[in-house]
Amino acid sequence: TTDVTVANCNITFSGGDAVYGFYTKNFTLENSVINNTYNDVVSMTWECPGATIRNNQIKNVGYIVGMGGSNNFTYQAIIAMGNNVKIENNSIINTGYNPLSFRGNNSIVSKNYVENFCYIKDDGGAIHTWNNLDGGSTTLYGQKVIDNIILKGTGAPEGTANPALRLAKGVYMDDNTANVEIARNTVSDCTYGLYVHNSRNLNIHSNTFFDNRDYQVLMEHDKVAADKPIRNVTFKYNVLASKEKGQELMALFTKDNDISQFGSFSNNYYTRTISTSVIAVTAITNRYGSSQSINRYNLNAWKKVHGHESGSAENKPMPHYRINRLTSSNKFPNKSFDSNVSGILSYHSGGSLRINWDNTNKLSSGGSMRASFAYKTGKDAHFRGNVGSVDKNKKYIVKFSVLSSNADRTLQIGLMNNNVTNQYLESRTYKSTTSRTDYEFLFEPTGSTSSAALRFDFGESDGTLWVDNVEVYEADITMDAGHVRLEHNP
Repeated sequence: TTDVTVANCNITFSGGDAVYGFYTKNFTLENSVINNTYNDVVSMTWECPGATIRNNQIKNVGYIVGMGGSNNFTYQAIIAMGNNVKIENNSIINTGYNPLSFRGNNSIVSKNYVENFCYIKDDGGAIHTWNNLDGGSTTLYGQKVIDNIILKGTGAPEGTANPALRLAKGVYMDDNTANVEIARNTVSDCTYGLYVHNSRNLNIHSNTFFDNRDYQVLMEHDKVAADKPIRNVTFKYNVLASKEKGQELMALFTKDNDISQFGSFSNNYYTRTISTSVIAVTAITNRYGSSQSINRYNLNAWKKVHGHESGSAENKPMPHYRINRLTSSNKFPNKSFDSNVSGILSYHSGGSLRINWDNTNKLSSGGSMRASFAYKTGKDAHFRGNVGSVDKNKKYIVKFSVLSSNADRTLQIGLMNNNVTNQYLESRTYKSTTSRTDYEFLFEPTGSTSSAALRFDFGESDGTLWVDNVEVYEADITMDAGHVRLEHNP
């Protein structure tokens, strides 16, 4: 069948598919309202080139358990397999499985609004493509996923062995997908905002991934398509924003040790609104072997280790908590340094670090602590004060005043486990200034210990530091991310 157009129609309560095509060429569905479809709205699963599906209002697709079909091509809104397909300007709300599935050369999925999906079947995506038929011997070209809005990938874990696992991705590039531009999409409230799975030659730019539950972006090469590694990915000008503490920004997983070959990353923006710790990238190599390695990088460390992210930035997190009350006295041994620096321990392998009391009122009247180097050795240093026990189930407020002889240096402060060498339970970075700056951080330690210390890390190139008014309290905290929300055009 060729050159059929369905336009300006209302299609309601289809017992199976609303529209079914098989070897159908140049089909058009436009300007129609399609509600309450038990299986698929458009099911064109085999060689249907030239299809155009645009300007439709689609609601409640595959929304009743058991009323759809029994294979992968079921409970979906639009399935369009063929070259030169256009799926654009559709509104798709409430889909039991994938709202949009496509596969074909020069196919375009653009300007669609998708909301609430994968709640009958999951391990799917709002916009999904896969090309591993017959082992992936065919490569497709010229595909685009651009200017779409995707919200609320629900997941359907009920009745499974892991009811907490809700696999509903936003944009899902599945096995052997290649040569796709993914641009200017907004994805929120899904399990992963973008999932790149055993795919290659992707141009991913100018997207916003916000408040997705597990990962804003996950790229994974696994055993499902072991011979299809992730290669030639260009990832630039994207915004990755996590709203809740457990949400990762970027994760790169591989069964091999080839993350450096995934592609290039630049000019991206990484932000967490509910946590002051910005871990930009979590990388796992040799994932299925005995030598598996897990590394978590802030942006500067990621740049240093892999050489990526030229022009990228991370935020200074916004206020995200309210202190109801302080529930302990100051745990730091010498808050004000009024007359001495007692209680301060220090380490510098170069041997030139000097910790002294300073009475020149650099920070406030009554004196401060001064940390300086007598001579340069090229070694970093730290000083610390013991704060007693720390509980991973409690929250802590850390305050201090600081001034440096060198401006705009990135310094680190952290809660350390004294019982394990160099184990941070939580850490923050801050910028040095040549005038007094008062800092306050919320610390949520990842572990408990009977003996912890608040540690300041810095190097010889950071110059001389003056520190005062150091406070560490247990606190009753209310977390508040209500000031952060996603606004979009419907």
